[in-house]
Amino acid sequence: MHRLIVLAGFQSVWFVSVICAAYALYWPGPVIVILWLLLYAWRSGSMKQELTLGLISGAIGFFVDTAFIWSEAFIPEGIYGSLRLSPPWMIGLWLNFATSLNSLFYWLKGRYLLAAFLGFFGGPAAYYSGASLGAAVINHSFAYNLVLIGLGWSISLPLLIWLSEKIRPVISTNKPLAGGRKT
Repeated sequence: MHRLIVLAGFQSVWFVSVICAAYALYWPGPVIVILWLLLYAWRSGSMKQELTLGLISGAIGFFVDTAFIWSEAFIPEGIYGSLRLSPPWMIGLWLNFATSLNSLFYWLKGRYLLAAFLGFFGGPAAYYSGASLGAAVINHSFAYNLVLIGLGWSISLPLLIWLSEKIRPVISTNKPLAGGRKT
C-alpha cells in the first residue's frame, strides 16, 4: 500500500477515534480501527505478521496506558469500572499505530536511540493533541505528566520497532537481506 495512503488512513482513523471519544462515543473508534487494520494487513501482503504486530501493540498499549492512568498522568474518556483500565478506544489507537511501524517508520529499524528520542517527543504530542480535542485530561503538574508520557513512549517506540523487525523483518521480497540472500 502506498505510504501516502497509509499516512492518510492512519491519521483519519486516529482523528475519528479521538473525536468520537471526546463525544462519549467509545465504540466507533475501535470498529474503524479494526477495519483499517484488516485492510492494511491484507494489502501489505503479510497479513498474519501485521495482525500479530497489531495485537501485540494493542497489548503493550493497554499496559502502558493503564500505567499512565494509574499514575494519573492522564485520564482518557470512557474508563470503565473501579480498576481504571485503558478503554477500548485507546487500545485501538495502539492497534492503529501498528499500521505505521512497517510502512511509515520502517526507517527506524535498528535505530533504537532515534526511536527513543522520537517517542519521547511524539508520544506526549499525540496525547496532548487528544486532550486538546476533549478525549482526555492531562492532570495537574502538566509538564511532569508530559515528561512521564514521554518516558513511557521512549521505551515503547523502540520496543515496537524491535518487534516489527522480529515479526516482519523485510518490507519487500525483492530487497536482499544481509549477506545477499533474498527472501
